[in-house]
Amino acid sequence: MWIRRNGTDLSRRFPFTQRFVLHAKKLSTTGFALIAAEEFFLLVGATLVSNQWDVAAVWLSLFLAFSFHLVVHVVQCLTVRRYIPGIVSALIAIPFCTIVITRTTDVYSTGTILLYTAAGSVVAGTNLILLHRWVTKRATVHDNRSDTQQ
Repeated sequence: MWIRRNGTDLSRRFPFTQRFVLHAKKLSTTGFALIAAEEFFLLVGATLVSNQWDVAAVWLSLFLAFSFHLVVHVVQCLTVRRYIPGIVSALIAIPFCTIVITRTTDVYSTGTILLYTAAGSVVAGTNLILLHRWVTKRATVHDNRSDTQQ
């Protein structure tokens, strides 16, 4: 996994990442994939809810948070100066997001877009924190079960 190969260097170069690196080393690739999949399904669910009940703000908030998250991956890649997980999908998705956001500015004011981005980021960020805790706890329980079976 990327964090196991690069975590020590990352912590040395960017000391503020030490806590996250220690946490991330506990997660399996499957755990990371589960977290990414759940975030994707959260956005898909928001799309369905928004479409069904004509509540664009729900979808737009999470879509803008997702778009912001893609930009974070690009900034991380440029800062670390090497490949990071998520950069390929971010580079593929950013042009689509840019088109949607550009069209959104025809309908919503900049202030509204920033408010929706903040609201969506709070929801997605809280969800992400809870997912990381849940996956870490499940991994620890699984590891403990494996230890007792050996």
